[in-house]
Amino acid sequence: MKININDAIPGMMLEEPIVRNQVVLVGKNEPLTPAIIKKLKDRFAIESIDIVSGEKSNEEENMEDTISEKLFLQTKEALLKHDIEKIEENATHMVSAVLKSIDFNGSFSNLKYNLEHCNTLNKTAIENSLDHSIRVATFSIILTYLYNDHIKRMVKDKQELERRLINYKDITLAALLHDSGKFQRDQALLERVQSLLNTPRLINSLQELSSIPKDRFDDRYTEFYSFCLSHEFEGLSDNTRIMILLSNENENNTGPLKVKGFNQENLPGKMVGAKIIHLCSLYDDYLSHCINTKESLENVVAILGQAANRGVINSQLTNIFLNNVPIYPLGTEVKLSNGEKGTVVKTFTGYNFATRPVVRLTTNRKIVRLKEETSIVISGICYNNDLVDSLVNDQLQEIDHKLHNMGKIK
Repeated sequence: MKININDAIPGMMLEEPIVRNQVVLVGKNEPLTPAIIKKLKDRFAIESIDIVSGEKSNEEENMEDTISEKLFLQTKEALLKHDIEKIEENATHMVSAVLKSIDFNGSFSNLKYNLEHCNTLNKTAIENSLDHSIRVATFSIILTYLYNDHIKRMVKDKQELERRLINYKDITLAALLHDSGKFQRDQALLERVQSLLNTPRLINSLQELSSIPKDRFDDRYTEFYSFCLSHEFEGLSDNTRIMILLSNENENNTGPLKVKGFNQENLPGKMVGAKIIHLCSLYDDYLSHCINTKESLENVVAILGQAANRGVINSQLTNIFLNNVPIYPLGTEVKLSNGEKGTVVKTFTGYNFATRPVVRLTTNRKIVRLKEETSIVISGICYNNDLVDSLVNDQLQEIDHKLHNMGKIK
C-alpha cells in the first residue's frame, strides 16, 4: 500500500525496498524508525513509500505499550528481590523501550502506558510502591530525553554540556530505587544510617542532616534511607546515589534535607536528575489519586501547575514535561460527553490540545477528532472494564480554559 511519507509512522514495515543510485536505503520488511523517516524526507526527498498492507493509518499510532507488561513484571520482581544485576539490565531495556516511542518530531505524542497500573485498590503497600517506582522511572526517562535535547540546543561549550547532561542509566536506576528505603528497615540499615550521618561531605551540603534521628526510622527521610541502602549495591554511580538522596527536595528549598544551592540555575545533571525524579513522582502520585478518586485526568495538569507555582517542583521542567507528554495516552478507553465510548488512537501534546485527542468510537469505529469537534469533551475514562466518571462538562470546559493559559507557569 502506497502512502505519503508525511503519513509514515514509526514501526511501519516496508513492502518494497527503497533504492537510490543502486544503494538500498531501507530494506524490504524493515521497520521504520523516527530517524529513518526523517532521513527519507529531509535528505533524500522521498515523497511516498510502499508499506505492508494492514498497517495503521495516520489517525492511529502504534498501540504497543511503551514498557511491555513482561518488562514491567520482571523489573518489579528484580526490585522485590534486590537483584541489582537484573535491575540494571532491565533499566537498560526500559531506556531503549521509552526512546523508541519518540516520534520523528521528537515528541512523545504516541506514548502508551497502562493506566490500570495506577489503580492502587486491592494491592499491598509494597506492590503499590514497586509499581510507582517503575512508572516514575518511565516518566523520568521521557523527561530526561526532553531536558537533554533542550540543553544540547542551549549549551555549546563541550565541557559545560557534559557537566549538565543527564545519563539515562543513572537516572533510571535512581528512579527505580528512590523508594527502596521505605520498607527494608532493619538494624543493619540503621547502622548504615549512623555511619553516613557522620560523613563530613554530606554534613557540609545538607542543612537538615542533624534532624535525622540515629536510633529510629522517620518516614520523612525515606530518600535518605534509600540513599543508605544504595551503598549495598556495588556498581551504582555516585550520580545515581545523589539523585536518590535528593529526589524529594523542593525547588524552594523547603524539602526534608534543605540542600544548599538546590534552586540555583545551571546545575549539574545529577542535581537536575533529582528534580526530574521528584516531579515525575508527584505526577504519578496525582495520576493515581485522580484514577482512584474518580477525578478527571486533566486535574493532574492543573495540580502540577500549582506545584510549580508554589516552588515545590521546577517550573522549567514542568513546562517541558506537560508540553510533550499526553494527558490521555494511546489506548485509553474514554467516555465522551455525547454518551459515546471509544479508544484514544492519536494524541496531541501542548496546552492547547492536550485534552483533545483523536478517539475511535466503540460502536461504529468512527473517528472523532476532538480538536475539531469542540462541543464534545472527554467526560470519563475506563480501566479494568469499569467506567471512571470524571468532572461534569462545565467543569471540564473550565479546565480546558485553564490549560490554554497554563503555558505561563513561572
